[in-house]
Amino acid sequence: MVETSLAELQQTTRQVIRELAQRSSADGMKYYYHLAESLLNPAYLHQAREAGKKVVGTFCTLVPDELILAAGAVPVRLCSGFGATITRTEGVCPASLCPLVKSSFGLWLSTPPIASQCDVVAVPTTCDGKKKLSELLSRRLPVWLVQLPSSKESTEARGAWLRQIALLKQHLEHLTGRRVSRKALRTAITVCNKKRASLRKLYELRKEARICGRDALLVAHTSFYDDPVQWTRHTDALSSQIAQSGQLARAAADSPRLLLTGSPVVMPTWKLPMLVE
Repeated sequence: MVETSLAELQQTTRQVIRELAQRSSADGMKYYYHLAESLLNPAYLHQAREAGKKVVGTFCTLVPDELILAAGAVPVRLCSGFGATITRTEGVCPASLCPLVKSSFGLWLSTPPIASQCDVVAVPTTCDGKKKLSELLSRRLPVWLVQLPSSKESTEARGAWLRQIALLKQHLEHLTGRRVSRKALRTAITVCNKKRASLRKLYELRKEARICGRDALLVAHTSFYDDPVQWTRHTDALSSQIAQSGQLARAAADSPRLLLTGSPVVMPTWKLPMLVE
């Protein structure tokens, strides 16, 4: 098994960011390039630790950030797109396991600061790969398995999901020693909704080819590694800058449009959007 050092992983990320930066002329994107370069060691987590907050690692949007924030904790996404970390899982993970899952577990084995900062990891049962991931991670730190119903249409399924959310709330309150009040939850929902609205505003500009896909994807990706209020403020400013100048445009409005589906684009695997554009 060939092991890749943390320094090599950081160098891989920097190379991708340099290539992205060379193709963009907007000052507003520099903030996101800096966030992406430090995704293995986000300043956001250090600030949370200094403030005495607990850190909850997540692997999917089906673990609600609103609930984590309302409990006084900090969420951070732990998905990895490093191809090099997959080799660390040889002999541990099944060969047929999803590359995203193997890369994420391999990154954990590389002991980056982002992993060591987590007090607990919440893993939803979105697929067999995530179930296996929760099993592997549970040998290293506490893991909360969030059981997803197979359907959302029936009353029984919705009730099962509500019980899982209530259980997650109990776990969070025990972790932080803080009760999730209606006021705290309402505040957290407002923060997260503003973040989503900001991203939606940015994506509206993509309809007019005002921002290239590779930069828009990066902006969305970095939202998992930054303070949501701060990220929203910068993203609103970026949208205003693009709307006024359009300097991120790199394609004609009538260029062919490709729908990218399937496995998510996770940093630093930016080859596909960069190749397309």
